[in-house]
Order: sequence, then structure tokens, then C-alpha cells
Amino acid sequence: MLRSTTESFQNQNSLLLHPRNVMVEPTNMCNARCPTCPSGIGQLNRPLGMMKAELYSKIVNECSKYGTNITLWNFGEPFLHPKIYEYIEEAASAGISIKVSTNGTAFYSERRVDRLISSGVHTVIVGIDGITEQTHTRFRKRVNLKAVLRGLEYFRNRTSGSDLPFRLIVQMLAMYHNGHEIEEVQGLAKHLKASFELKTMNLEMVSGINYDEWLPKEDELRRYKWDPQNREWLLKSQVSQYCANIEDGFAGFVINWDGKVIPCCNDYQSRTIIGDLQNETIDDIWNGEKLNDLRHAIRTDPLSLSLCKGCSMNMKKRPVEILAIR
Repeated sequence: MLRSTTESFQNQNSLLLHPRNVMVEPTNMCNARCPTCPSGIGQLNRPLGMMKAELYSKIVNECSKYGTNITLWNFGEPFLHPKIYEYIEEAASAGISIKVSTNGTAFYSERRVDRLISSGVHTVIVGIDGITEQTHTRFRKRVNLKAVLRGLEYFRNRTSGSDLPFRLIVQMLAMYHNGHEIEEVQGLAKHLKASFELKTMNLEMVSGINYDEWLPKEDELRRYKWDPQNREWLLKSQVSQYCANIEDGFAGFVINWDGKVIPCCNDYQSRTIIGDLQNETIDDIWNGEKLNDLRHAIRTDPLSLSLCKGCSMNMKKRPVEILAIR
């Protein structure tokens, strides 16, 4: 076992006294069947479930003490959880800044949009990967784009397109088949008075993926580069001894629906369990031996960690995931 480094890490960065952000997974179930997502295609090798209210309230209480923000997603569609609006409202009432992401399910009906508007959420990300049903559903399988667009238009009319109750981000994945619709999706975001993010594809979460089928034609829209010598796709960014999850303002970890804690969302199958909120506190885990050993390993030999090898979030510069933010 590597040595524990709690004191040295806290001395190097005062932000490490408490996590600044935690990602909370309301559920790892999903209504979509996205081909590159382990949850969507049934390659998620852990039990499916919903976070119970008692556990969530414990997280909210601790985060409110520490000034910790909550991001409500990991794997799965958050708005499948029957108490998702109550969860958002509970965190907002505790003074916590809360962000949530949806594949569009949150905009399926006017009732859902009304509930979202009044929830107190700070930021909502909605994935739109094409402006036509044919383009969008080639990736977002089983997501009803017409219902999503209808709900977004209702949202715009309901808020008159100004003084939005929360920050709305339209996020698009750049893929081989949807490049011709990027400008139209960006136009939709402008129409909604929303921000627009263009994001690169992560193709390492599931087995059997044909990179050529999904990667855009333009090199600048890919997070991978072709290695002609070994005839394989490689990440453009290189593993470094810096991790945004333990440094600066990004610092935090992921709490799965069952309370198991993992270092980051790059741990798709939750192989690196660093704690359990069922019988520990956020502070216990954040300053505990397991996480501090992991921090030490990242700062000394990140290539020794399978968790870090496929990560493109490990650079001090802007991550390659987000290509454009407007």
C-alpha cells in the first residue's frame, strides 16, 4: 500500500480540506440506448438501482456544511428517478448550487418543464445530437427528439426567452454523421437563449466500437489521433501528473446510487471504490487513506493506474472534451 498523504496534500491546496464538487448518481438506469454508453447497451457491470431519499438527504446535509456543489448525474438518465424534482428542490433549499444533465427526458412534457423551472436548479444540460430525427436518433436511440424540441420551445415561451430561471446548455457530440447539422443545433441554442457546447466523443467505455464509424471527418473535432505505425486510434492528450478531480476548483468525487464512492466518472465500471456513504461521511472519504493513496499515485506514476490511462481530463489546459463554448 502507498503511504497516506493527507497532511501534505492539505498543505499544498486548501481546497482539499473539503471537496468543491460531488457528482451524485440518482440512478444508473437509462431510457436511451446510445451505442457508446455502457449503461445504454447493457455493458454496465454493476447492479441497477435508484438512490434512496435517506442517503440523498445525508449527502445534501453534508454538502451544505462544506459549501460543496452537487452535479446530479453519472451513468443513467437522472429524470427517470421518481423523486428527481424533490431531490433538486431539497439541495436548492439547502443553498447548494446544483447542476443536472438530461438526454431530453426532462423536456418530454409541459408538466416536467414547469417542475424544472420552479425547482431551483442552477444549470441544466440537454443533449441534442442533431436537428433531425434521423440524425439525432442514430446515436440517441429511443429518445423522442420531437418531444424534446416541443418541450424546449414551451420552455422558451414560458420564460419569454429572457431572465431564464437557470442556465441552460445545449450540448452536442461531434460525430461522423452529424457534422452538417452543428450550425443548426447551435442556432437552436441561440433561439433558446442557451449556451452551446460542442463535445468530442469518448469511444473507450464499451467494447466492440468501430472508431471510424463515429469519429468526425475533421481532425479538430476528435479527441483521438491515428497512429499509422500501430494502426490504432490514440488519445491526443497524454497522461500527466495533474488531475482536475483533486486539484483547483474542480476537486470532487462520484457517489453512485448505492452510496459507493469512486474517484471520478472515468471509472465506468466502479472498479476503484474509495468509500461508502452508507457508513462514512464525505469528509471521511475525502481525507481518507484510500483517496490520498490514489492522489499520491497520480502525482508519482499515473501510467500505473488503469483508471487514468484512458482519461483526457488530465491536462492543466482546457480539456479536449469541450471544443466550443458559446
